[in-house]
Amino acid sequence: MSINNGKRLEKIVKEFETVAAKQNWKIETNQKKYLEDGVQLAEFDIIISYSENDRLIRWLIECRDRPSQGRSPGAWIEQLVGRKHLNKFNKVTAVSTTGFSPAAIHYAEQSDIELRTVEELLSPELWSSEAKLTTYSRTGSFLRIQLVLPSGTSNELKKLLKENLPQNSGNLPLYFDSHSDPVNSIDIFQNICLNEKTGIYDGLKAGESKDVSIYYQYSEKKQQNAMLIFDNKSIPLTLHLQPNSTNRSRDIHLKLNEKYIKLKAVLFSGKARIDKFDDKFSSIHAMKKRGKGLISQKIVTDSECKNFNGITLYETVQKDNSRILMIKSNNGTSISLETKEIRNKA
Repeated sequence: MSINNGKRLEKIVKEFETVAAKQNWKIETNQKKYLEDGVQLAEFDIIISYSENDRLIRWLIECRDRPSQGRSPGAWIEQLVGRKHLNKFNKVTAVSTTGFSPAAIHYAEQSDIELRTVEELLSPELWSSEAKLTTYSRTGSFLRIQLVLPSGTSNELKKLLKENLPQNSGNLPLYFDSHSDPVNSIDIFQNICLNEKTGIYDGLKAGESKDVSIYYQYSEKKQQNAMLIFDNKSIPLTLHLQPNSTNRSRDIHLKLNEKYIKLKAVLFSGKARIDKFDDKFSSIHAMKKRGKGLISQKIVTDSECKNFNGITLYETVQKDNSRILMIKSNNGTSISLETKEIRNKA
């Protein structure tokens, strides 16, 4: 089946190779070669360069999507053989959406040209023909913040707080003396709520939610500076505002009208929830190698989850026939997405 666009085919193939790429691989597209007088001599679809056993390997991948001309001809493979030797590529792969003619297969076998096809499918290769992807999303919804003032706070500061606190308390900037930049309330709540180590979501079923609170108060006497409260449990924890930091957050301040107001404690409240979605497939593209079969496929879903619409899955078949599945979202939300099962429709 045609991809209907040569550049789109190149993009899909590059995505496949990027997912499968090892750490030292360099992937370039549409590289042009010029003569000394500036005249373009050639353009290469995809070039992959990497080091192997102290030797530089250059791999050329050329793509062809011409459905009106039928199977890719032997003449195209002959051209790629010439490109391989003239430009000193160690490996050349031909990728077609229409397959290869007998002559093309013959020339490729004689000249060590790898042949691959990219096909558009109705269902993922080697999955159930009526498969669905069931996903579970974990969300931490911040609801409110309560501020506890130290004893002796002046009436002037109390009035300032009452008159100037923003309606959306999730964007309320808090300052900790261990961290120079302000931190929003919603970020503190969600980062703790979505941390799998806390166990907040343990026992929570799809469609259910539970109340979660985080009470922060610095104490010189205690190692922990916060308390996580859910399911009638109180779990001491240490709040770090910087990754890999060993400095505990200490005094906390609020800044209003250029004035810093010291707080005694803060209570963050919200809900943790799990939702389940059966996602339909909107497009599936499979790459196959002649003589081997499926080597990778790209599956795009139409998710019912509004915050995670358009999940893309890349499945790569390894040399030992094991599979690696990478999940990618098309936007940067703070939902923890986990693939739980692939099953038939009911």
